[in-house]
Amino acid sequence: MNRSLFTRIVRDLSANYPYFQEGCDVVGKAGISALVKCTSAIRQLAYAAVPDSLDEYLQIGEKTSRDCLMHFCNGVIELYGEDIDCTKWPWAQCPQAYRAQFSRGDSGSEPFILLEAVASQDL
Repeated sequence: MNRSLFTRIVRDLSANYPYFQEGCDVVGKAGISALVKCTSAIRQLAYAAVPDSLDEYLQIGEKTSRDCLMHFCNGVIELYGEDIDCTKWPWAQCPQAYRAQFSRGDSGSEPFILLEAVASQDL
């Protein structure tokens, strides 16, 4: 993901959702920034990272990391839902060993690849 897209998502989430707005705790210490919260969510999605694997890298706990992912996904769907387009392409030559990984019960038994594109009208 390029930097300008990432910063735009962080900026939009910060502007629209209190969870991504930086606050202070009881002692007056600054909370976790929107940049760190979004980085946590993106890393979990991109690398299939478990929430507690980001503890040392981003200095956030497992529960906070899970919450970041949940709020990030909900926010992106709400903000950009109409710009997200998904297309299922059947995979006719799918190797037998991979058939279960690329099939879902609610989409029939044939394997497919899901292509997703996000684009706004100005792009």
